[in-house]
Amino acid sequence: MVEDDEILSDVISRNLHMRQHHVDVAHDGLVALNLLGAKTFDLIIFDLDFPGQAGWDLLRTVLQEPYLHTNVVLKQRWAFPVVVLSVMRVSIQLLTELQLLAYVPKPFAMEALLHFAAQATTRSPDTVR
Repeated sequence: MVEDDEILSDVISRNLHMRQHHVDVAHDGLVALNLLGAKTFDLIIFDLDFPGQAGWDLLRTVLQEPYLHTNVVLKQRWAFPVVVLSVMRVSIQLLTELQLLAYVPKPFAMEALLHFAAQATTRSPDTVR
């Protein structure tokens, strides 16, 4: 999960942990890039508004960086679902361009995120990260 709001990321993490999901949290873009380069994931929950780099720019960077492709991108498609969680409005064009699974506007129902985590878990034998 890439979320700079520590309280919100804690609430989301606790809810996912209670459902047996493992969660790695990045509070900024640099940490997110390091995690994405080092591990594989079943799902990413991504806030668009965080310090250091705009979320859209970070997502585009991930799609363009060759060293991330083995873990994150497969032939210009994400190797796992990406859910954008943000107060920013998201156009259908951006969702299509970045091939995101979903946009969940803040404030949101926790059940929406839990639904996507459950979907990702059934898609892959690994736990959601």
